[in-house]
Amino acid sequence: MGDGEARRLRVGQVVRPHGVEGRLKVKWLAPDVPVVAKALLYLGEGEGAPALQVAAATPMKPPFVLLAVAGCDTFEAADGLRGATLWMAREALPKLEEGAYYVADLLGMRVETVSGAPLGEVAEVIETGAADVYVVRGAGGELLLPAIREVVRRIDPEARRIVVTPLPGMVG
Repeated sequence: MGDGEARRLRVGQVVRPHGVEGRLKVKWLAPDVPVVAKALLYLGEGEGAPALQVAAATPMKPPFVLLAVAGCDTFEAADGLRGATLWMAREALPKLEEGAYYVADLLGMRVETVSGAPLGEVAEVIETGAADVYVVRGAGGELLLPAIREVVRRIDPEARRIVVTPLPGMVG
């Protein structure tokens, strides 16, 4: 782990309670990170943040997942978590090969051209099968950038920046 890399990865956002038994409907922000029973999720990025142990995870229509967490067994308890951001310890995540990144790490990164012109921030990553597509939103609107070597020149996690060379006609 590099010096600039956070110890935890933002993986979800509690949308609302689901039912009366304390289950949580969660927008899962890290499609490449599996959520499994016994996983620990944290209610903060820093040390000392409260932990939730997943008792059961049920996939819903992506990007949502239904979670049951230990100690949360009423609607009121689940409602108290509404809007909470969920984090997972990096050491609990599968190791990535060199040059690979978790989608959640890419979200919010600044995107600029090799000449330094700002294009916006990564708002979403669409998995297409052939190559991921970065949805970049900025002052000029929305831009879809294929995550291919000819376009994405450098990803700098410490600076939270992606440097690109858009293909002809991509940028107006």
